[in-house]
Amino acid sequence: MGLCESTSFHVLEFTVNILFLTVAVFRDTYNGNNPKPINLVRAGEVFTLHDIKGECAHSNSCWTSDNYDITKIQALSDSRKAEIKKKLPSIFKKFSGLNEGVRHVLQKALNVYVTAFDETDKHLCFLKAWIVLEILLNSDRNDQLIQRVVSIYHEKDKVFVRQDLECLKEYRNEYVHSGNQYVDPLITCFRLQKYIRAVVNYHLRISSQFENLNESINFLDTYKLQKDTLRKKKRILDMALKIKEKNIQKV
Repeated sequence: MGLCESTSFHVLEFTVNILFLTVAVFRDTYNGNNPKPINLVRAGEVFTLHDIKGECAHSNSCWTSDNYDITKIQALSDSRKAEIKKKLPSIFKKFSGLNEGVRHVLQKALNVYVTAFDETDKHLCFLKAWIVLEILLNSDRNDQLIQRVVSIYHEKDKVFVRQDLECLKEYRNEYVHSGNQYVDPLITCFRLQKYIRAVVNYHLRISSQFENLNESINFLDTYKLQKDTLRKKKRILDMALKIKEKNIQKV
């Protein structure tokens, strides 16, 4: 892809994480008390720290995961492998086309995502997954976060998505502040995962058209407005630009 060493390493790291998100196979668990992680495809037992070129920062140091347990290797069918192989080049191309800031945010969010769905505690998985959305959408304000997710969806889906996210928000707040556990956390994890995928796909498809993450997020905040409101704003902006250009010419 003609990338520099540091970018190549980020693409490699992104590749691993995007596989967790798009290719993950999930355990047949039907309640949040199952002691196994949700992910069947997940990180290994040993972790190492690497520099920006991908080399080990400390050759004699490593960390182990407290939640790791030995599991069978997941074999994919030939048709599934072919499907994955077909999709990945397009994903890599989109990721490489993003500016460095957006790539960094995506990588950071996906790192948290991987650790979240490797958790044996489904409540902790859910809380970490919510943090993933906060990172991707650059907001820790729940109402703003929900509005930005809703903006990604088609008009016919917006009402349901908003209601679903409002329910997830209430569940999160009650668990964080009161410790309520009356909802099966496994289901909430899967619901939240759907929105994480949607936001990641948004960044891969749209964010390359903007100079930085703030512009990409600002687009979501603007896109929520009705057409008439957008036309009025455009008219005002066009007028402001026209007047400024005239003033520049006078100078």
